[in-house]
Amino acid sequence: MSARQQHGWWRRIALALALAAVLLAATVGITSWKEWTDYFGLRPTQPIPVDVAAEAEFAGATWQLVDLLAGTSDDVASIPEGTTMLLARVQVTPGAETLADGTAPGCRIWLASQGGAHGDREWNTAAQRPIGYVTSAGYEASCVPGATAPYTLEVPFIVPTEPAGDTGALSLVVEVPEQLPEHLRLALPAG
Repeated sequence: MSARQQHGWWRRIALALALAAVLLAATVGITSWKEWTDYFGLRPTQPIPVDVAAEAEFAGATWQLVDLLAGTSDDVASIPEGTTMLLARVQVTPGAETLADGTAPGCRIWLASQGGAHGDREWNTAAQRPIGYVTSAGYEASCVPGATAPYTLEVPFIVPTEPAGDTGALSLVVEVPEQLPEHLRLALPAG
C-alpha cells in the first residue's frame, strides 16, 4: 500500500472514528451521570440549618430540639470510660400537609460534628446499644411513622468526653428518606 493510498484510507474512516469517539464519550458520560445522581440523590447532601431551639417545617412536620441533657440516665455508669451520654429530646408535630396518606414521616436521627480536632464525625443513636438505657415514660425512642398527633423523641448518644473545642460544632441531623438529599441540621447549644 503506498503512502498516498494510506492517506486516502485514513481520510475515508476519519468520520467513522470521530463518530465512534463521540458515542463512546456520550455513553460513558450518561451512564456516569445517572449513577452519580442516583448516589447523591439518596444521601443527605443538602442540609437545612436550624438555629438552637428554633422550629423547622420539614417533611410535613414541625421539628424542634427542646432539650439536650448530658449524663441523665441512671445507666450512665454502663457506658464506656472516656465517654458521655447526650440525650436529645425533639418535639415532632405532624402538620396538616403530611405525607400522601395524611400521616407523619419516619426518620433517622444522628449526631454530627463538624470542624473538630478530629475532623467531621457522626454518632448513631445509642438506643440499640447494650448500655441498659430505657426511654423515659412519655417519650418515643424513634420516629413514629404514621403518627397524626404530636410526640417527643428521646434519643441517646454516646460521645467521647473531650476538652472543650475538640468535638467541633455539634448538630442533630434528621433524615427523612422521602426528602433526600435534603435533611435538617438542628444546632445544639454550646457547652
